[in-house]
Amino acid sequence: MDNALLSKAKGEFIIHCDSDDFFRKKSLSFFFSTYHKNRNLFKKDLVGIISQNLSTTGASQTYNKNYLPIENKIYTWEDARKFIKGDGTIFVKRKIFKNKKFPEVDFISNESILLENLYKGKKFILSKKVTKIMDRSANLSVSFGNKLRYCRGSMFSIIHSLSLQKYNDLTFFKKLKLNINYSRYSIHADVNFSKAKKNWVISRNNKIYFIYYIAAQLICSIDRFRNKVVKTHIEFDLNKKKYKIIEIYNYRKNYKAIDKL
Repeated sequence: MDNALLSKAKGEFIIHCDSDDFFRKKSLSFFFSTYHKNRNLFKKDLVGIISQNLSTTGASQTYNKNYLPIENKIYTWEDARKFIKGDGTIFVKRKIFKNKKFPEVDFISNESILLENLYKGKKFILSKKVTKIMDRSANLSVSFGNKLRYCRGSMFSIIHSLSLQKYNDLTFFKKLKLNINYSRYSIHADVNFSKAKKNWVISRNNKIYFIYYIAAQLICSIDRFRNKVVKTHIEFDLNKKKYKIIEIYNYRKNYKAIDKL
């Protein structure tokens, strides 16, 4: 869906809002006013504004409460990531998305798979202003839902967004968790052991990877027993074969065509 929307976007800026999120009043006015105050910088190397999101319970979804950015200061993406722990609202120039797409391996893949490379070296204004509320209790929430979906997309995201350098910077327990999660996603995505090991640079060179894989198999057994897994990649592959994407706009010109769908 994001790829379809990006291909149709014509404005100067892009901003996302998922179905279980909502903007606070005057949020868009905040972005526009901040943009106009810094218009000359946007003509040079400034590409966007990052603001804060809260959950419906009032917890920040964006920043570490003990390590906050200076209000309205300009940071490179790499420096901004030191403050950002999760999801922020990003108001960003559309042109940097030109000819870029999220990988279509499942209905959803982690945003970082595209954004980390897209925003590399770019400059943003960071603000603690709360512009969006996120409903983490929503039934179909990707990160907080009660079902495990989009495992192939999650596996693919780890492969392409986590370099050896980033991996080496992690603590022992984070490495342990990451290896088990990667194996867990690959098992639920119906990717066999040899392919899973070969596809990721970390597992490829890890002599004890099979231990993580065995641990993940045990967890996957529990997932299946609890009916926790939805194999979205199967439906995704079926849809790719069965359906042709049609522009809704064309059908609004001729309502009779709707009857033929």
